[in-house]
Amino acid sequence: SQGQDLALTLETEEMPLQLTDDGSYYVYQAKIHQASPNQKELLLPLLSALRQGSVTNIVIPAAQKELFASEALPLIGKLGPVIIDPVLEDKFTQESLQAKIYFDRSNEMGITARLEFHYGETIINPFSATRDTSNESAASDVILIRSVNQERMILNILEHADFIVSKGKIYLEDDDKIFDFTVNWLPQLRDLAELYYSDQFRLKIRTSTTFSGQVRLDETLDILEISFQYTDIDQNELSDIFHSLHLKKKYHRLRDGSFLDLNQPEMNAVAQLIENLDLKASDLNEKLLNLPKYRAMYIDSFLRQANLPGVQRNKAFKQLVQSILEPQDGEFEIPDELHHILRDYQKTGFQWLKTLASYGLGGILADDMGLGKTLQVLAFILSAKLTTSAPALVIAPTSLIYNWQEEAKKFTPTLRVLVVEGNPQERQTQLSEIDDQCDLVVTSYPILRRDIDEFAKLDFSYCFLDEAQHTKNPQTLNAKSVQQIKAKSYFALTGTPIENSLSELWSLFNFIMPGYLLSHQDFRKKFEIPIIKGEDSNILTELSRHINPFILRRLKKDVLKELPDKIETQLSASLTEEQKKLYLAYLQEAKGQIAQEIASVGFNKSHMKILAALTRLRQICCHPSMFIDNYTGESGKMLLLEEILTDALDSGHRILVFSQFTTMLDIIQGHLISEGIEYFYLSGITKAAERLRMANSFNNGQGKVFLISLKAGGTGLNLTGADMVIHYDPWWNPAVEDQATDRAHRIGQTSAVQVIKLITQGTVEEKINALQAKKKTLIDSVIQPGETMLSKLSEKELRELFDLN
Repeated sequence: SQGQDLALTLETEEMPLQLTDDGSYYVYQAKIHQASPNQKELLLPLLSALRQGSVTNIVIPAAQKELFASEALPLIGKLGPVIIDPVLEDKFTQESLQAKIYFDRSNEMGITARLEFHYGETIINPFSATRDTSNESAASDVILIRSVNQERMILNILEHADFIVSKGKIYLEDDDKIFDFTVNWLPQLRDLAELYYSDQFRLKIRTSTTFSGQVRLDETLDILEISFQYTDIDQNELSDIFHSLHLKKKYHRLRDGSFLDLNQPEMNAVAQLIENLDLKASDLNEKLLNLPKYRAMYIDSFLRQANLPGVQRNKAFKQLVQSILEPQDGEFEIPDELHHILRDYQKTGFQWLKTLASYGLGGILADDMGLGKTLQVLAFILSAKLTTSAPALVIAPTSLIYNWQEEAKKFTPTLRVLVVEGNPQERQTQLSEIDDQCDLVVTSYPILRRDIDEFAKLDFSYCFLDEAQHTKNPQTLNAKSVQQIKAKSYFALTGTPIENSLSELWSLFNFIMPGYLLSHQDFRKKFEIPIIKGEDSNILTELSRHINPFILRRLKKDVLKELPDKIETQLSASLTEEQKKLYLAYLQEAKGQIAQEIASVGFNKSHMKILAALTRLRQICCHPSMFIDNYTGESGKMLLLEEILTDALDSGHRILVFSQFTTMLDIIQGHLISEGIEYFYLSGITKAAERLRMANSFNNGQGKVFLISLKAGGTGLNLTGADMVIHYDPWWNPAVEDQATDRAHRIGQTSAVQVIKLITQGTVEEKINALQAKKKTLIDSVIQPGETMLSKLSEKELRELFDLN
């Protein structure tokens, strides 16, 4: 020892010779040695400091002797024996470390801490140059061997927590950092140090709160009431808490300075419920929230799925939910004249309609085609007649208004039915007779649009939309007109709640229960766009939970076990040589024109040209003479149809032939005339009364073939006199084809129905058929099995349609 400095003397006969730059290998006493990590850590700096020779001294300054004794000396001991001079031996002292941290409030919401390392009587503040000791003179020569590993662990934790050093203390002021420190780092410090808190210091983390709530149906006010409470949390703070949850924060800083841990399943579930009910965070400061009754089904479903046993439901609420979920157990009295006519599933439909109406709610009766939606509604209207004087209103396509009148005559002859149609003067007279001369008013969508000012003045008991997909576009006059009708409850009837987009579903719900699925813009943002993009599978589940209680859909295969089979066959037709040349030539020309159009105005503005080209290609597949004058060649598909008709008629079958193109039906009509085959022909220009007459005549045995335009006759007809259905050309949406098929495959059918679909090989028809299959998944998820959908064609899909063999 020279003064207060230390001297390190290394005695060895031979210095190790370093072989590699990283100090991994050395030569010592004629052997190669691989250094261990500890040896490597010390040897490199040691050899760089020592000169070659058998005896070398290294001087350690007095200011570093404590650091040397605490850190270097233990490592040197791993290289070989360490001999301490007897004079120094008494100066080395080793005490156990006792770390202490004192926490205090630094300002309104920040925290401060003072760290002390206690070694016996010596107290070290690592953030200050001074140290405290009770015996300074005795301590001047003492060399303290400190627990540097434990010290370093404590300092590392404080560094990771982002404390700032100032004047011998450390500070933390950011809420995010304070919460992170409290949750993640403070528990680790407790294992390494003694922690002390001032009276002003409050850093409480609430990791659990007792939640309770209540939802009840107030039958007097006819509204739902819902309330939430959390133990030890002021009601006035709930809005801020749920705003933090909405922002996906991990915590919320309460007004008393403590932290509420937001990673609690119950709290997150309630936050999701609030958001899904479209409530504002500020609403939560109220002790009681009022909601429309139609939210009851969703709330009950959500509470069960989220497992929130703390929410109590009153008896009236439970009864509302159960009666809608289990309509088969309903106790509304079925009219005597229909009790033995209605099938069991139709009685369930009747109870469902009555239950919803009794609560002032609406719904969508979406039964499969041919299951008797009309009859279920007539039973409901006949029952309602006993308790209300106002008439019910049915709005239907023009082609079906007389069908309602005929069905009422057949099943509910005591109902006084008034059909509003004819010229303006006749309609004015009919409208003036509504109040006291009828129980049921039937009119068409076109008439309603023209006379909406008059209809809007009237009060109806209930309003029904038949084939409600006629209001699927919320921007149309149909949709806007039905919104103006005044009634106690509103219902939609349709076998296809969705044909092309989820907005159609929104439009139906906007009629039956306005506001239930938010505004159209909000619905698209929250549901439609994410579902189409496939962004979140939970969104689809969420939408289903909202809508399913208000959609009753049964499929024929599930409820009509006695209904004969439907045998579906797809037959391929080949283009004739002449037809093929035309097809390929037009395809090539169309590709060039479309490419130019897209290059000129862009894809989005080229839709009309693209779809026009597709229509031409489809027409060539059907028969080139549809748009090529003086075409004298044949059509492969027409030849196949002629074969099928000959064989089927010889076997005694009676046939429905559907096509989208009336020009194609004209060509088929020409063939039937030349062959002397009796037929009926229904298109868009056929009057409603004539439609009904032809259908009745066909079902009574007249005619062997019924030619039907897909759009004009795909819905609302009962043609059980047929046992074969032929789809001459594929339509974009298979749901439309299924509706057409169901003209024959429905209640009253006693024979198996054979469905034949004709597809032209190697053409755009094959692509359309593949596209149909590709699009059959979304609505199965949203509604129930059996629904299909074709969204607007994407650019990729349209390009694929032209990439043909």
